[in-house]
Amino acid sequence: MIFPDFMRTFATNSIIMNNLRDNSLMTFKAKLTHFFALPFWRSWTTITVIYALIPIIIGLLKWHKNNDTYHIYKSVFWNTINQLPLYEFYDYLKGDCNHYGVIFAYVIGPFAILPDTWGMLLWECFLVAVFYIGVRYMPLERWQKVFMFWFCLHEVLTPLFVEQFDLARHGICFLLLHQ
Repeated sequence: MIFPDFMRTFATNSIIMNNLRDNSLMTFKAKLTHFFALPFWRSWTTITVIYALIPIIIGLLKWHKNNDTYHIYKSVFWNTINQLPLYEFYDYLKGDCNHYGVIFAYVIGPFAILPDTWGMLLWECFLVAVFYIGVRYMPLERWQKVFMFWFCLHEVLTPLFVEQFDLARHGICFLLLHQ
């Protein structure tokens, strides 16, 4: 009769293990729920500080690196001022060309007159600021805005690493939704 005793022991151990697994899963879920319920995650101050620091940190990481997209944007302003064709290939753009119009020259203008490192750093701060303001003024409830900020945080990094205007464009679209 060893076999039935073995089965009874195995069944008892399985029940204990399932209970432990369920309890640890419930404990994990409870801890996770408690963690995200902390005021830190819902605080406008936290979100604002994080969104203010990200472009500064990325800008400092890229301080002495070649920022091709920013140079293309900068050339839009200087080509407009000098009345040169905007959409031609120029050697200093390394085989790339501009796809933006004259109105964009006025948007990038304040940053283009600065030295490259400072202009690029402030350009990235501007991109994040427009996105941040756009989300804050969206006609959503507070928890939806907070969720959107946290959900989009990783996606904010991509246009910042390549200085793209997409982030500000989305912020402008969000502001238009508010109207």
